[in-house]
Amino acid sequence: MYDDRIEIISFGGLEYGTSIEEILKNPTSSRRNPLICDVFSRLDFMERRGSGIAKIMDAYKNDERKPKLEIIGNMFIVTLYSRLYRNKSSENHPKIIRKSSENHPKDEILYYIKENGRSTKKSIMSDLGLAEGQVKYTIKTLKEDGKIESIGKGKNTYYIPK
Repeated sequence: MYDDRIEIISFGGLEYGTSIEEILKNPTSSRRNPLICDVFSRLDFMERRGSGIAKIMDAYKNDERKPKLEIIGNMFIVTLYSRLYRNKSSENHPKIIRKSSENHPKDEILYYIKENGRSTKKSIMSDLGLAEGQVKYTIKTLKEDGKIESIGKGKNTYYIPK
C-alpha cells in the first residue's frame, strides 16, 4: 500500500496462455484456493467468479489514471490508483530529488527505494541524476547486502526494500 495507490499481487500467475487482453474481454476465474473462495462467498464478499476485473475497470472508466494489470513471471499484479491523492509529479510515485553530491549513492538509492517502493533502474537514474553504471553497481551491492530485492526480469525488473 502506498500513498497514491494499492498493489495487489496474486502469486501463481494466470491459467496457461491467458493474456491481460483476454481477461478484459472475457473475464473468467479459476479457484486456486477453494477454502478462501468458500469463506468469501459465505461472507457475501464474492458474488460471481470472474466479475471482479470488469467491476474494477467499470469503476475507473471516468478516471484519468486507469488500473494497471501486469503479468510478471508467475505473478498477476493489479495496481489501483487513489482518487484522492494529488501528486504534482506526472509520475506514479513521488520523486526523491538528490539533495547533495556529498551523500554516498548507496545511501541515496536505498533511501529512494524505501520511499518510493517499487523502483526501476531508469527511475533511479532519472530522479537521482546518477549514471547507469553507478546505479547498476550500487543495486548489485545492495542486493548482496540483503537490503533490497529484485522482482521480474530484463526491462521489467524493479526493486523493493527488504
